[in-house]
Amino acid sequence: MADQQQQTASVYYEERPGKPTLAATGAFGGPSPDSHNVIVHLFVEHATVPSIAELELNADGGARQTREIKRGDAKREIQATLVLTPKAAVSIGEWLRNHGVQALANLQG
Repeated sequence: MADQQQQTASVYYEERPGKPTLAATGAFGGPSPDSHNVIVHLFVEHATVPSIAELELNADGGARQTREIKRGDAKREIQATLVLTPKAAVSIGEWLRNHGVQALANLQG
């Protein structure tokens, strides 16, 4: 049997100028309607800020809030949307899980 020579390839990672760094506290999405891709919306969840606040003005120039109207208790602000092939989604998911488990183990010392 002939020796099989292992082939290698070098990969160079380069950051583009202005590359954003995104935070995410969660994700939602799923298979695209045609199942050719997996759509992932990364979001940050936080308490909502009142969209309308009603203030009562005092004669001395002060104000007191009398009412606020919110759009909900929490807001999920979408930071980015990923479109992945199913194969890439599984590969990236496994990579994230492995590194997440390792980071948790490091935290627990």
